[in-house]
Amino acid sequence: MRKLLLFVCAAFLFACSNTDSADSAGAQSADTRTDNGEINKDIVSKYLDAVHKGDTAGMAKYLANDFMAYGLGVKDTAGRIRTLEGVQKHWDVYKYGGKRYKRLEAVAVTTNMDGGRGRQKGDWVFEWGDIETDYPDNPETGEKATTAVFAFHAAFRVENGKITSISTYFNHEDVMRQLGYKYLSPLDQEKVKNTGVKFR
Repeated sequence: MRKLLLFVCAAFLFACSNTDSADSAGAQSADTRTDNGEINKDIVSKYLDAVHKGDTAGMAKYLANDFMAYGLGVKDTAGRIRTLEGVQKHWDVYKYGGKRYKRLEAVAVTTNMDGGRGRQKGDWVFEWGDIETDYPDNPETGEKATTAVFAFHAAFRVENGKITSISTYFNHEDVMRQLGYKYLSPLDQEKVKNTGVKFR
């Protein structure tokens, strides 16, 4: 019993004697992590600024060669080249009148756990914001100029100053409804098909 008590006391004294050094080491580690987090948040901010200007050359500067983007669907993925081509195509097709992004919050974290679908361990930036996108008139379809407003969230993994992956989350249905599209249930689709209309 005395030996056990002696061991507990020794352990307690050792812990107390190392409190200052542990605290200072923890503070130093925290400072380094915070600085790195601020750098990563700045990288993400600059990347998003390029995205919302349709500046694919600017985007490319921040993407790693093995970059992967994960979209809304389970199989919705794209590498670096396809991501850049996709943004360029969207600007060419939709001819946006402009895009505005308002960052609400950005949080830098580090995780030591690997997960599925691109959720590797490492340094991450979680981004929350609101996007406004101006769609012009489309004489071919009769669509009127519209500004779609929607909430945006994304998780960016950053390594050595480059973004290695992005997982994006937003309500695509909400955007489409703002543009005038309607969603039909399978039963309603069948009724429309019976009138001779074909779905693409």
